[in-house]
Amino acid sequence: MSYLSESADAIRKDLERRPLREGSLALRLRALPPPLDLVGAIGASETSPALIGEVRRTSPFPGSIGPAGRETGQVAEHLVRGGAVAVSVATEPRLFDGS
Repeated sequence: MSYLSESADAIRKDLERRPLREGSLALRLRALPPPLDLVGAIGASETSPALIGEVRRTSPFPGSIGPAGRETGQVAEHLVRGGAVAVSVATEPRLFDGS
């Protein structure tokens, strides 16, 4: 079995153990601000190609990456100040030490 297949199986098993409650999820979604416009941000970029940064605490292959103790928001702000038009945040707990 490939690494990706093993990871997908583990995530499926996690979801089976703790199913999402649609009502609770809908309430949480309504409380969030509207999503930002990724396509618009890329189109408005002053650089070409537009850069999209990524935040992750660890990587499944090299392990821990980046300085320890940095908050996700601080890293995202740093990426934007450095020219990223958008930031992807890897949140899967087992692979990326997300929450």
